[in-house]
Amino acid sequence: MRAIVLRGLVHPVDVPLLHDVLTTPTILWGYMRRLVWPVHMAVFYNTPPVTSPLQWRFWLPLLALVMAAVLAWRIAKRSRIVAFSLLWIFVFLAPAILGLPSFPIGEWIHDRYLYLPSFGFCLLLVHTIAQLPSKRKLFGIPAAPTAAILGIAALMAFGTSWEQQYWVNGYALFRHVDAVQPNNAFCKVHLANELYRRGNISEADQNYVASLGIDPSNWRHNVAYGIFLFYTGQYEKADRQLAKAIALSGADPNPYFYQGLSRFNLGDYVGAQQAFELAVQHGQTRSRYHFWVGFAAERQYKLDEARHQYEEELRLHPDTDTQAAERLQALNSPQK
Repeated sequence: MRAIVLRGLVHPVDVPLLHDVLTTPTILWGYMRRLVWPVHMAVFYNTPPVTSPLQWRFWLPLLALVMAAVLAWRIAKRSRIVAFSLLWIFVFLAPAILGLPSFPIGEWIHDRYLYLPSFGFCLLLVHTIAQLPSKRKLFGIPAAPTAAILGIAALMAFGTSWEQQYWVNGYALFRHVDAVQPNNAFCKVHLANELYRRGNISEADQNYVASLGIDPSNWRHNVAYGIFLFYTGQYEKADRQLAKAIALSGADPNPYFYQGLSRFNLGDYVGAQQAFELAVQHGQTRSRYHFWVGFAAERQYKLDEARHQYEEELRLHPDTDTQAAERLQALNSPQK
């Protein structure tokens, strides 16, 4: 449904389907663990793909899930509430599992995919606690189940309040996630972005490099590092880094655009124009793309081509690109 609404998914996924299947028991076990024991929460979780059925990360969680399924089946046959609760959990968790072929590595587990399944687990938990024997009353209801529910509610309220402190801003959030999941490339890129915004260039660079050390084939992380290098004035390194990103995924216009900007700042107007033209080819309606093709052409004294590109920019973005209008007016002035 998301692909239909957005006319495609924003990221190409090159993980073999077999690896998705082999990693599914680990992912399912991870979700079950977070339902039962929701601690060390994070925005991203490090879940390397399982590449062989001989790996313990495949057969050990699979064995545990089979045993849990057999036990759940036997209990569910005796209680309609238990059966309904278990069915609810797995029905509403199913999209997160069926969608694995569309998710890149690092996006396989998210807490938000447990929002709906958690209702079934809470119902199952309350039903189990309600079976506790109790001879005393508390507020007119059995004391033991009531005390257990109040205790769990208090612990969960404290846990929620504790986790809230990490959401005060992006820096605190990703610093915490990096401590909980130190080998997660997604987290390191987001932390690097926050460090750059705070002016900590050196540590930001270290985190970008660390993310690529963990996942060197991730084109998005390669693009992010290339853009960072451009904005920090490292134009030659940015050009090379963005070339790596383009080699990994040539469909995104951003690396071409920033490669063009890097080359422009190096004085390579021919190479810049080539990169900008490729950016236009992959993102024809993006703002400023035609302007920069024209600006690079103007620096090479290709004035007719520059005029055409400025006019195209103004046609696509008549209310936003005042600089294109200024350059076009300058080219059309009597001095020119």
